[in-house]
Amino acid sequence: MGKKRPAIILILAFIWLFMTGCQPITFAKIPDGASILAVLNAREQTVSFLNAENGKSIATWKPDFMFSRMLLMNSHTVLLYGKNAEDVHMLDMRTGKQTGVWKTGKGIVNATLSISSDKIYFADKLRGTVRIYTTAGQQRDEIKVGPSPFTMLEDKTHDTLYVMDLQDARMREVDLATSRVVRTFRLNESPMGGLLAADRGELWIGGHGRGDFPEEEVSVFSSKTGQKLRNVHAPFMPVEFVRYNKDTLFVLSHGSNTLRRIAMDTGQSTGELALGANPFGMVSNGRLLYITSYESNQIYMVDPETMRTLKTLRAGDGPIQMFVREGDGQ
Repeated sequence: MGKKRPAIILILAFIWLFMTGCQPITFAKIPDGASILAVLNAREQTVSFLNAENGKSIATWKPDFMFSRMLLMNSHTVLLYGKNAEDVHMLDMRTGKQTGVWKTGKGIVNATLSISSDKIYFADKLRGTVRIYTTAGQQRDEIKVGPSPFTMLEDKTHDTLYVMDLQDARMREVDLATSRVVRTFRLNESPMGGLLAADRGELWIGGHGRGDFPEEEVSVFSSKTGQKLRNVHAPFMPVEFVRYNKDTLFVLSHGSNTLRRIAMDTGQSTGELALGANPFGMVSNGRLLYITSYESNQIYMVDPETMRTLKTLRAGDGPIQMFVREGDGQ
């Protein structure tokens, strides 16, 4: 009887490990009624959740799976994914629970929610494609584009997706109805970041530049013809864009650590703000701008009217990407 006891203990230990390993992943719940600023911290692989109004910390998620990017799919659902991750993980902020795992394979470098909110466009660098998924996680289409797709801009009116390629410096215009590339036009080297001003028929495109020649300008193209209309001075490395109103655009240049407010009609700067080292991400809730400083682990809360920093918030190590989820005031 004494010899059997160690075997029984070992069996029970295996059962315990199996049962605990099958438990669903659970994180801190995020209040459903609050306005949330979510920050992805690249160096420590966490997501910080802050109150978007006062900047106070609400919770931090530290998943045990690999990810480097995130996407807000609806008011409560977050997708975590990355180029070297085999899966896309879907999590519910209300419960803190993982609600799905999509077996995409490696290569997903960027994701964009469709304007209709019923599809997700994934840029797959390994395949050189845009993969279109339903919000339930089923792949519906895959479109061959360039070797290194990243930034994607949708024009819902014309059922078009513009896909910028980092490697071959081209924009590909995809007809979503036929899943075909119908036009290609040349961009500056290493294009990244952009904005479609559909009411103006304009594409505003930024980028990194090449080697010792960092990008100094934003290129403005016609979305109808693909022809370049003009350049807008915004040194160095303009990579993030937020449209504030009909006539105003904010451009973040991470090479010069500068935020610029641009009058879209003239292309002239109407205000500038120096920021901390290596600002990468910028989002807005319509009233304020939030900008990450990757090196100083800070988030700048900026008043777009006065171009002043209202607060400096702390996030995790290496904040790089953000989203704002508006609350209902409860």
